Amino acid sequence: GQLRLFDFALAKVIPHPRQKIGPSRVGTLRYMAPEVASQKVYDRSVDVYSFGILLWEILVLQRPYARAKTRAELETAVQDPHTTPPLNPIASPHMQFLVRKCLSANPVERPSFAIVLACLKQELKR
Repeated sequence: GQLRLFDFALAKVIPHPRQKIGPSRVGTLRYMAPEVASQKVYDRSVDVYSFGILLWEILVLQRPYARAKTRAELETAVQDPHTTPPLNPIASPHMQFLVRKCLSANPVERPSFAIVLACLKQELKR
């Protein structure tokens, strides 16, 4: 089979790493960075945040914010920059650190994808 990836024309090109765009709120709420969910301006680091949520989901084997029972609870959890899902203690300390950095409340503290890739390659060598 072939893997096909679609973005349904929702993706936006952000040519410069710290160029700000928005506010706009397009995407799946569970995977949004707090600044997107709160309809604030944002930069490329929101993609790192979303990747961090995916990585968390793979490590923990749960849906992010699964305890949110209503849409309002989910909105509150995602918009709060200090609410990050708990990490799986079985994951290596390096992976836990990477996920925490990707999910940083401060967009400036999130790593670039080059750093994320380097960390993942290092982890595979362990």
